[in-house]
Amino acid sequence: MTIVLCIVIFYINYKYYAGVIGMGFFSQLIGLSLFYSVYGLFKKEKSRRINFVNGGIITLIIIMFVIAIPDYTYKESRQIVASDYLGQKNTDTVDMPILDKKTVPTNSSSSWLLYDQLYYVGIKDDQQNQMLYYAVDPIQGRILKLDQPFW
Repeated sequence: MTIVLCIVIFYINYKYYAGVIGMGFFSQLIGLSLFYSVYGLFKKEKSRRINFVNGGIITLIIIMFVIAIPDYTYKESRQIVASDYLGQKNTDTVDMPILDKKTVPTNSSSSWLLYDQLYYVGIKDDQQNQMLYYAVDPIQGRILKLDQPFW
């Protein structure tokens, strides 16, 4: 159960949230849960109490992960930037290439369960024949236009 939970949490974090959820806290709890799982295999007489503690740790992991989830996914941040761009320009289409890096570091900390990172989004502006780069806050959805590419 613990290994499946670990895989699911890492998959959701990197697939939908571009890795902005801080995994240090969760890695420690998952390690503790794995320890109790293995310990429970060898201590048959105390397995009920060990299973109870391990179940509590797994429940805590799930609750804290749900609390840590940002309000916006990486895909939603791209949509926010696209709608903002379309609102400013006189066009109905937007070309948004996939960037190699999906986040940029920031100094502001929005949550202790998240890494200090913003989503990194690019738009190809055909009128000016250049790339425009934006950073989007994963919690508040605020857009910051970057003067030059970060990476």
